[in-house]
Amino acid sequence: MGTATALVLGGTYPDLPGAILLEDPPAWWTDRTNSPELTERRTTMRERAIGLKQKTREELVADQRADQPGWSDAELEPWADAKQRFSPNILSVFDQDNGSNVDWQAILGRISCPALLITADPERGAIVTEESATTLEGLVPHLQIAHDPGAGHNIRRDQFDHYMDVIRRFFAD
Repeated sequence: MGTATALVLGGTYPDLPGAILLEDPPAWWTDRTNSPELTERRTTMRERAIGLKQKTREELVADQRADQPGWSDAELEPWADAKQRFSPNILSVFDQDNGSNVDWQAILGRISCPALLITADPERGAIVTEESATTLEGLVPHLQIAHDPGAGHNIRRDQFDHYMDVIRRFFAD
């Protein structure tokens, strides 16, 4: 949800953000937003969010620790807290019949600040494909793309040192 918010902010108020960082977001900007696979992804996201909300914080931490043994408690506990606060209702903003759908082509072309898309490995659970990254690169002026090999969707949690190196280089430039 953060990427959609950052991109819409940057395109609506181009003078406001100094830079935009995007960490393995769903490719809402593609022309496949109403495809069966993305419709299924929305359904899966909603079902997963509802399932996570039915667990206790301790169950969430224990399950995620088993699934992601490299994550520290400093990451696991805030992750669990966020899952308990998240409302699946927010996902309706991406429904194709939602009147507030974003005109991505128009919004993205107005972004004037530097932007960085950090991608990871789809076989490890990352969302952004090479195709969707290339599409975004064509829509957002100033977009840089950095790939973090060996990471899944939660890049900063999976490969924190590499993630921070990428961000430091981006800001240094």
